[in-house]
Amino acid sequence: MNTNEKRETGEHGAAAQAAVEKMARIVASKFKAKEGIDLRLDPLAFDLIRRACARGLPELERRHMVNIVLPCIARNEGGYLHLDVTVFAGEILREEGSE
Repeated sequence: MNTNEKRETGEHGAAAQAAVEKMARIVASKFKAKEGIDLRLDPLAFDLIRRACARGLPELERRHMVNIVLPCIARNEGGYLHLDVTVFAGEILREEGSE
């Protein structure tokens, strides 16, 4: 984890990084369900999702939900697609139980 990623998570521990990874997978899965594009296959797009999740983690911990927004994250025949996904703390906990 580089210095910027540590700063974005607000914590330096492995638990925070694991939460960011889980949140990023959830965000990408929700986008795929809506738009049919798996952003996990695009390293740049998935890195942007990870960074947005790292910035949103403190809000998720405070409010138990966070909205992740990334404009122009992908493109299809109709034009650019914008990611706008709400993640709830309970979704992170459910995914932990499924591992």
